[in-house]
Amino acid sequence: ALIFGSQGQDAGELLDTAVKSADTYAKQNRLSMSGNQLLTKMSNVSLAVATNLGKNPKSLMAAVAAATKLGVKMETLNSIASSLLDFESSIEAEMKAQVLTGKRLDLSRARAFAMQGEQGKMAEEIGKQEAVREAFATKNVIAQKAVADSLGISIDQLAKINQQNELNRLSAKKYLSAEEAITLENLKRQDAAKLLFDSINRVKDILIDAATVLTPYLDKFAQFAATRFGGNVTLF
Repeated sequence: ALIFGSQGQDAGELLDTAVKSADTYAKQNRLSMSGNQLLTKMSNVSLAVATNLGKNPKSLMAAVAAATKLGVKMETLNSIASSLLDFESSIEAEMKAQVLTGKRLDLSRARAFAMQGEQGKMAEEIGKQEAVREAFATKNVIAQKAVADSLGISIDQLAKINQQNELNRLSAKKYLSAEEAITLENLKRQDAAKLLFDSINRVKDILIDAATVLTPYLDKFAQFAATRFGGNVTLF
């Protein structure tokens, strides 16, 4: 399949082109990740999500970048799109959230983008909503629940969106107060810790998958060794 390069390129050239394209995209859009990290996130997207985006690498890159900027995974973004299209319940929760936060929550454009399959633009619209920040600034749990319900996500997922929005907001500012500088540093540390935690979990999953595949062969080897040398042989 033709992805980032042109026909006639070998696998190595295609990979190099893809990494350079991803690096350029990450820098242009001020993403807090490298091109390699962006490509890794793209590779982890489910087949259903990729299919909905027409398996178009540029659309997928834009959607993954937008999801990352919003602080969610692509699968969560896909779930939000489905929830927004459940018009009755989503609009009812949207109106309730407006009353509770005192801030305008307008998901009409996000809903329109969801209908068009433009998940990247949908994520950008959600990121603009002041009601999200207000719900956490006032520590109003009921308002947080209403905003989360309007998007079809949990309060914890909404908290991640709020945290990422705050990180994006402070990172974009030219001049920070002492308090804002401390907040930004703490957010960056939390973000780095999350990336490390996610990496550790991926390694654990790989090891578990490998163990699952190898277990039948290791059992046979243990049986052979026990027969050949006598006694019980335990590999783990």
